[in-house]
Amino acid sequence: NRTSLVPPPVLTGQVSSAESFGQHLLPALQAALNNVPGAAAQPFQLLRQFLKHRELLARPGIARRLEPQREQLLKLLSSYMVKTREAGQHADALVDGRGPEEFAGRNFSGRVNTMVFTAQLHYKVVQVVEAARPLVADLSGFDAFMALAKETKQELEDARERELNDWQRTTLAEIKDKESPLRLDLADAAMSFDGGGRLKVHFDERLVELVRDVRQFRALGCKIPREVDAEVAKAQRFYHSATVLRQVANPLPPSPLSRWT
Repeated sequence: NRTSLVPPPVLTGQVSSAESFGQHLLPALQAALNNVPGAAAQPFQLLRQFLKHRELLARPGIARRLEPQREQLLKLLSSYMVKTREAGQHADALVDGRGPEEFAGRNFSGRVNTMVFTAQLHYKVVQVVEAARPLVADLSGFDAFMALAKETKQELEDARERELNDWQRTTLAEIKDKESPLRLDLADAAMSFDGGGRLKVHFDERLVELVRDVRQFRALGCKIPREVDAEVAKAQRFYHSATVLRQVANPLPPSPLSRWT
């Protein structure tokens, strides 16, 4: 009873059945991939359609029959990568307010908006490459696509580093400037009463912006200089205490419903 070296028989019935099933679906699949609305403008729509059928596309026979559709996907993704690279190269337009409004964050400085936008582009590049690789890796244009994606990813990382270094340098310079609104001097009048006897807190909007910016930079995984971190911590403590004091000094009028409680 020696162990046989002959491989076990192939279950041809099961294989042919699976292939037959895939071939039966092929016309419908080709039609679905050829008629994705807005695919040229939004390659993600076509990519999502491909991902829905990735199990069928894993079969060599089906993948060969769908090569024209996969070539079109690779072409559109390459075009998307070029546009993403160009967008990253012009992302700094957000710093001086000339960038498209849909990229701008709310209540953040222009430099933070640029960083957020760049991080979003970087994330999309990584996601596209990971999703597309098993679908088009065997095509002749895949190596060129990967080279373009690598260059785009590196440029976005360099842009992020450049923006962070510029922000750190300018912010540190402002904090050291005694006339800068970022320098919180607790010896100055922090609060005063207006003509109606209500307490007002003197907290410059630029300092509020800095607190928001630092919070967003931390969320992006950026390192904050120690001096900036200390100034922000001081500003947060002051603002919290001043807000509590203002609420005590300027109580809200009683609610009309309070007499029922």
